[in-house]
Amino acid sequence: MKESIINHHLNSLVSLNTSSENTLTNLKALDFIKTAIGGDIITNPADNTSILFHQPSRPHILWIGHVDTVPSQSDQVIKSTKSKLFCRGSFDMKGSIASFSTVLRENPSLKDSVGFLITTDEEKGGFNGAKWLFENNHINLTHIKAAIVGEPTNLEIGINSKGILIIGLTLTGEAAHASQPWLGISASQGLVELAHQLSKDIFPFQPKFQEDWQTSFNLGSINSGDNTTTNIIPNKANMVIDIRFIDTDDPNILVEKITSIAEKLKQQKILKDFKLEIRSVNKPEIASLDDPIVNKLSKIVKEIIGKAKLSNSFGNTDGRHLSSVAPLIPIIRFGPKGGGAHNSSEWVDLNSLKQEALILKKLFLNLQDD
Repeated sequence: MKESIINHHLNSLVSLNTSSENTLTNLKALDFIKTAIGGDIITNPADNTSILFHQPSRPHILWIGHVDTVPSQSDQVIKSTKSKLFCRGSFDMKGSIASFSTVLRENPSLKDSVGFLITTDEEKGGFNGAKWLFENNHINLTHIKAAIVGEPTNLEIGINSKGILIIGLTLTGEAAHASQPWLGISASQGLVELAHQLSKDIFPFQPKFQEDWQTSFNLGSINSGDNTTTNIIPNKANMVIDIRFIDTDDPNILVEKITSIAEKLKQQKILKDFKLEIRSVNKPEIASLDDPIVNKLSKIVKEIIGKAKLSNSFGNTDGRHLSSVAPLIPIIRFGPKGGGAHNSSEWVDLNSLKQEALILKKLFLNLQDD
């Protein structure tokens, strides 16, 4: 099976430079997968984003993956040893696609109980791929018992992730000469004060270790004043906040708190006015410890590799777009071992691809027996 994964699927996929902006090459990758395991390719007419999907007519597991990669600063170079393959996109996540495709190519009857969704814009946020597909009812969500996202997890079972809330804030002040600050209201000072208040009053405990499972706050970008002029009190400033929230936090309440702090600064004339824009919000990708698919997968993982570990997952996947429209569907992450995602030294453990395939095969066959 290992040779089949590498020779029939992985080598062909990693040879394609599927940076998100390479629309035609991403489509070529989908065509390659479609030839191996079938499915239908649908295109979002808004920007020609392509998606490969298959949906059984009865309840099933939906496997989710993506062929696109982050842009590379150099040529696509493939190097391999007996145990590892090095190439951009091998770990995130063409290795996992190769394992999944091998299972379905060798066991086509599994398509009765296993659906799949493979996108080409996940690294850009998935807004024109998975989000568009789910929100426009191109897939019958009532048939999905659980979703497995094949993102790399080092063969751990990811059952919990954080939601994402991205907020843009535009602050306005009142311009004046820098030598007469009493005549103006500095939007820059307002930005500094707002960032300080947010850190102090809403997000006082930033996670310091991986085990600190709590909501985090990142001041992703700031822009204030004129970079070439310092003698004018700036009348405009912008900030973008990236919040990763745990499932016990409500993004609506977080927005209310941020708005309240900004409003107080306005009343205190620390800023003249503000505009808050929610740029993105998605619920966490979660599966219960008691979910039957989680339990089956745990038992199978333990049988094949000797132990099963349930873990929290970091970052976001296309699964978040499913959780936002169907929050009751369990979302599980499970993928191979490797490292170096998004950089030139990216690699995937080849033996773990075989283990992943064996685990998925046994899980999918188990579903057919239900």
